[in-house]
Amino acid sequence: MGGDVADCLPLLRQRVAPALLAAEVSSIAGQRELAALLGQSPLDRLAERMINSLSFIRRLLAKIRHLQAASAA
Repeated sequence: MGGDVADCLPLLRQRVAPALLAAEVSSIAGQRELAALLGQSPLDRLAERMINSLSFIRRLLAKIRHLQAASAA
């Protein structure tokens, strides 16, 4: 199971310009995707779930960056 650690890390997407993000969200496909995501959980706990999800993503990104720095060294 040889190989470099960097081969196992996901690639981070480049930042999206706010205008492109706004266009994506206002598109029909974007609205359908948002509706599907919102339909997965009750609205009374939506804020809590969003905060927990964002916290998890931040920790995951920090770990990925740490592993990328370690593999580059």
